[in-house]
Amino acid sequence: MGHGCCNEILTHSDRVYALKEANELAIRIADEMTQENYHIFVTRDYYNRKVHWRMAEGANLDNNWITYIAIKKNYGLDVFIHSSDEKIRAAVGAQGYQSSVLINDKSALVRAGVAQSGYDLKKLINDEEPVVRCAVAKQGYGLDILISDENDRVRRTVAEQGYKTEILVNDKSPSVRTGLAKSGYELKTLMLDGDSNVSRAAREESLKKIVHCENDEEALKALTYIVNLPPISDVNIPGLWLNNMVIDEDIAIDIINKGYCLSYFINSNSSKIRATVAKQGYCLDVLINDKDPKVRSEVAKQGYGLDILIHDEDYWVRVDVVKQGYGLDILVKDTSSQVRECIADQGYGLDILLYDKDYDVRKAVARQGYGLDTLVYDENEYVRDEVARQGYRLDILVKDKDSYVKKAVISQGYCLENLLYDKGYGVSSDALEVIAEQASNMNEVVKIVDSVMQTIPDFIEKLHETTCINLMNMGFPLSYFMKHKHRYVINALVDRGYELKTFIHDDNYQTKQFAIRKLLDSCKDADEVTVIVKEALKVDSNYMNKIGLDDCTKFIDKGCPLKYFSNSRYITIQDLIRAQL
Repeated sequence: MGHGCCNEILTHSDRVYALKEANELAIRIADEMTQENYHIFVTRDYYNRKVHWRMAEGANLDNNWITYIAIKKNYGLDVFIHSSDEKIRAAVGAQGYQSSVLINDKSALVRAGVAQSGYDLKKLINDEEPVVRCAVAKQGYGLDILISDENDRVRRTVAEQGYKTEILVNDKSPSVRTGLAKSGYELKTLMLDGDSNVSRAAREESLKKIVHCENDEEALKALTYIVNLPPISDVNIPGLWLNNMVIDEDIAIDIINKGYCLSYFINSNSSKIRATVAKQGYCLDVLINDKDPKVRSEVAKQGYGLDILIHDEDYWVRVDVVKQGYGLDILVKDTSSQVRECIADQGYGLDILLYDKDYDVRKAVARQGYGLDTLVYDENEYVRDEVARQGYRLDILVKDKDSYVKKAVISQGYCLENLLYDKGYGVSSDALEVIAEQASNMNEVVKIVDSVMQTIPDFIEKLHETTCINLMNMGFPLSYFMKHKHRYVINALVDRGYELKTFIHDDNYQTKQFAIRKLLDSCKDADEVTVIVKEALKVDSNYMNKIGLDDCTKFIDKGCPLKYFSNSRYITIQDLIRAQL
């Protein structure tokens, strides 16, 4: 399907040519993107595969953002200009490439791209499509003509350039006046505009400028003016907006933090805004009675009215009262466990709270190091865990029935080798990790593991997968993990290039494929690649037809004979084979 004079269908030879060009292009893009750290988690190989092969598929990449980056770097424009995607051709036009051709493209979007490059604006100013004339206006060209354009989108673009704003402020189109306001022009007039959208845009823009104004006197004067404007009649959205000053919470909070117009914002429908006013210490005698507990909490944080707030119905407000150190003798008996826990954290009333019915409170008591001789026998494992973390009576807690508690004992470095034999979930794994971290060399750890395996032969296989990976990273011998069942561990071995010729026969297809890829990475010539292919075909006779385009790329780039891809389902591969023949 044609898209203008420059969009003929790519021939086989064109694709082969594009493939050769893309090879160098892909390497350059990959290198530059890696250096510029667009995404630290991707690799040069990823970009190489994506750009190289997708470009050869007719200049239509799966990931268009890679295409646009390539175009902005002026890579492959001779290929991308033939894309069937008008957005891609428009991007090429914006680079000023083959403008004399693209200016006649059937797509208005492409012609707008040409205008963006500044090419032949004298012609494009008369284009029949508004999007093209808008692009011309953005170049600042012909504004004296375009100010009278019949299309309001074009006139709005002229307004956004700041051209003759004293005329456009009276434009018949609300869209034009809104564009003028959002660009920061004629705000004092537009704040009184009869159209609510225009007035709203002007007031918001004015407020944004006030937030960044460094002169307090000027900012306060401007803000007072806006506050006293007549309301916008159709705007009354509870929680976010004020009638006469349409503003979002973030802007309001910025203004409040400057200390401006607190008497105005105290009446906001937004509890977040009123709480911010309370943070400024303003009108606390009013805000102490606010219906929202978040606001009353902020009042408590200011240390105001604590004698009243101590009886607040919301327990979080009472928690903030406790944090002020007020009324602890009363609140120690509070019905809320959160309040009592906070009191324990203050170190108050521990002799009472030691026997609290809620385990979180008793745990807080343990955090204070109080009553450990009692709490070591507590019925709740989280309390005993905290006792262990205090380093108290580890000789008792090492025998605890709960794995959670024994892990806390491990964190204290106590009785580690004995805990290697423990059957509790994750206990032996945690113990071994701590032993490995503390060991002066890995040989010591290996000897300990060998000793354990005499009693528990499958000790390694029972270790948590994360522990196995951490041990590998510390230099523990990889051979010990060969029998582990978790795929995460097996793939970690493959990733380290261990026993790859064994893993290409793995029952798991993904592991098998991963091992083949790793072997391929180590190949130095086409002969070695052929050996890998033959091994892969022994495992699966249809392997070469199952792999994806990215893997095909890697094989061919390494010198794999094309005969192995004779039944490939990819057009690019077929074209490459035909070109060779």
